[in-house]
Amino acid sequence: MLAYNQTLSGLPPRQSLQDSAYVHDPTYPLDKFAGVVLRYSRPQPLIAAYAECWSIMDQAIIGVVQKKQTAKDALAAAAQQRDVAIGRAYSHAGK
Repeated sequence: MLAYNQTLSGLPPRQSLQDSAYVHDPTYPLDKFAGVVLRYSRPQPLIAAYAECWSIMDQAIIGVVQKKQTAKDALAAAAQQRDVAIGRAYSHAGK
């Protein structure tokens, strides 16, 4: 398994880019983005249905980008579908 994983991943960076000029360039506010991600990110639940949840969110985003629905409506519908998917996963987990 280790050999298989090594064929799919690249080499780790040799040094951190955290202090590079590119990260702090005002044209590309990557340091602000990283700060937001670190502040608001949460771990994904360790359930198999979470892949389905990503698909639900992808479809919602596509619907908004294609102007088929508003962001508010897409988010509400995606949240409802996600809750059903997670509930289904947990109900199967106990069996």
